[in-house]
Amino acid sequence: MEATHIVQPLRKLLPKGNGDKSEQKALKELSERMEALMNTMNPCVESLREKLEELHAERLAMGYFAGPTPAQEHEALRIHCHFLEIIGTMLNSFGHENKSLNHAVVQPAARFVSNMLADSDDLGSTHKDLHFPDLRKLPEGELAKLAEFMLRRAQQFFMGHSQDMLHIDHKQKAHRAILDEEEKEVTQFIFTEDQQHLTINPEWLTHLEASVNSFLMDMIEPTRHA
Repeated sequence: MEATHIVQPLRKLLPKGNGDKSEQKALKELSERMEALMNTMNPCVESLREKLEELHAERLAMGYFAGPTPAQEHEALRIHCHFLEIIGTMLNSFGHENKSLNHAVVQPAARFVSNMLADSDDLGSTHKDLHFPDLRKLPEGELAKLAEFMLRRAQQFFMGHSQDMLHIDHKQKAHRAILDEEEKEVTQFIFTEDQQHLTINPEWLTHLEASVNSFLMDMIEPTRHA
């Protein structure tokens, strides 16, 4: 929206320019760190993903009832361990960033792990906190999704979308709570108090906003069916 379309009292509150020199310097340094992280980790993740797909193809070619060979088991364990190392390295890197930026990575990852291991008796992770030992219980394919998600987050921070990601992540809990409520019909329009005019139902707007944000979170979080 152009500033000319905003009333004068509110227009004065709009940020001016691209921030002061210290803000620009901090964003530039964040971008450089994220670029270095992607350049280091992306080739490793891509290589492991290719090896994982090759292993999966080998197992399919052997038939449904044939168990994995010792060589395949060894390769799967190697891939699993390497994904754990990569994820651990990225978590350590994000852990040195601003607390809110770190939360924008860790909390979606924690939700993913908690959902994947919901039936586990000794789950240490919650929807807010990630317990690293829980990652050892995930299969290689799910670790790949988690690593790829973290790389997407690094790319979003590198491209200057950190504020957008934080805005979505901070509001997600309320949006998800709304979406988890029992489905019900919400009227789009309601009468004003004097019963003379129609106006948009605030509850309908809330549900619409929740739906949009849920869609956005599905695009940027790891999912079971990714």
